[in-house]
Amino acid sequence: MTNQRSAPVRLKDIANDLNVSVMTVSKVVRGCADVGAETRSRVLARIKELNYQPNWVARSLAARRTFMIGLIVPDLMHSFFAEIAKGVSATIRPLGYDVVICNSEEDAEVEASEIERLLGRQVDGLVLASSQATASAEVFDRMRARNIPFVMIDRLFAGLQAPYVGADDHAIGRLATQHLIERGCRRIAHIAGQQRPTGQGRLAGYRDALTRRGFRLTTAWWSKPRTTRRATMPRGNCLRSPRDRTASSATTTRPPPAR
Repeated sequence: MTNQRSAPVRLKDIANDLNVSVMTVSKVVRGCADVGAETRSRVLARIKELNYQPNWVARSLAARRTFMIGLIVPDLMHSFFAEIAKGVSATIRPLGYDVVICNSEEDAEVEASEIERLLGRQVDGLVLASSQATASAEVFDRMRARNIPFVMIDRLFAGLQAPYVGADDHAIGRLATQHLIERGCRRIAHIAGQQRPTGQGRLAGYRDALTRRGFRLTTAWWSKPRTTRRATMPRGNCLRSPRDRTASSATTTRPPPAR
């Protein structure tokens, strides 16, 4: 059998060539197990010979799914989020899905626009490291209204009812501060990150650790979150004396990648 067709190859063409049903060919393409080994081998050989490419539009219409997952992260230049993108892609690819990756530039409005674009493309779900300020942001209501499943990563919003994959930022701040206290530090400064759940959680953990050990809380010992990546140490003599048991607990949203 030779391939002399100029039009795109269809499942029906392969079925006719091999004298099997279209359903049998479809099952082989979809990886179903209820096809005999000999028939499967014949179908796969003919698929390879004809260079058959699945019609994803037809498949989406039939299945009422696009087999696409949207991933929105704040900074693709950062290795942390690049690794997440790589992991998501590697996980869903064997399942027959593709990932559409968007970069929000740590901007809530850009993120909202990208979410609308992905919803317009009828993605089957979203994975989101959100740059929104609170759980009450309208983007979450819009996703729920469209009945689109979504998973939050890296940043956990208090009060947001959604699956979450990431670290316990409160525990991170608390454990880091406890470690410094156990090392004998008594004046512990905290460099806060941006006004995001990661920075907020770690600051809360820092304050909680100090309170539990009976330390007096003062805003002079932590810097206020800023809208940029940089944060400054509290001014004064807190870090000047080499004989003073002083330390700092630093929190940033994510450090910029090395150049």
